[in-house]
Amino acid sequence: MDERTRDGYFQPFRSAFDEGTGLGAAIVYRLVEEHGGRIDLSSEPGRGTTVQIVVPRRQSVVTDEEQVMPAQTVGGRA
Repeated sequence: MDERTRDGYFQPFRSAFDEGTGLGAAIVYRLVEEHGGRIDLSSEPGRGTTVQIVVPRRQSVVTDEEQVMPAQTVGGRA
């Protein structure tokens, strides 16, 4: 991926593919940022591209109600 493509990678409605909307990377970028994370993109033309997503670990909060809920089944299996 050249520098120009890399710089615009997370912009909406940009795509290197014939099909699609060009929104996928922009949506991922927004979700990661909203969760306090970051996305690092590195690329060397002819060698490949690496996308690293870093999201901070947060301790989950589980309510008493969530702890006692039975397992749900899908398609008749537990």
